[in-house]
Amino acid sequence: MDAIPEDHDEVGPLVHPKPMVKPSHRRVWSIGMGGAIELDKITKDQKVEILQTELERQSKALEESQEETQLAARIGQSLLIQNQQLDYEWEAKLAKTLTKELTTLHHDYKQLESARLRTDVELDHLRLQNADLKHVSQSSN
Repeated sequence: MDAIPEDHDEVGPLVHPKPMVKPSHRRVWSIGMGGAIELDKITKDQKVEILQTELERQSKALEESQEETQLAARIGQSLLIQNQQLDYEWEAKLAKTLTKELTTLHHDYKQLESARLRTDVELDHLRLQNADLKHVSQSSN
């Protein structure tokens, strides 16, 4: 008898049939598995945005601080120059006053020295007169 192909029991390779995947099922898997990745990405993006905002805020604060520091330095420099100018003016006035005072004192010294010399001469003259009077007084005795 002739063999009928249907009569043969042949077993083909063992293959697992692919489960029929619905598009909505695939989306759920994407959200479930990919959601963690997406959430992580969103979280990182938010952190980066927060850090950028903070960095911008800090940069602006630093810039303002630098501007204030520069202003303070200019004010300090201006005050230093004014102070030096006042010191020079004060020293000039003091030198003028001291020079005038020294001139006055020197003049007074010269007058006193002259008066002392006159007094010394007068004293010497009086001593001579006194000595003469003593001599006359002793001679007459």
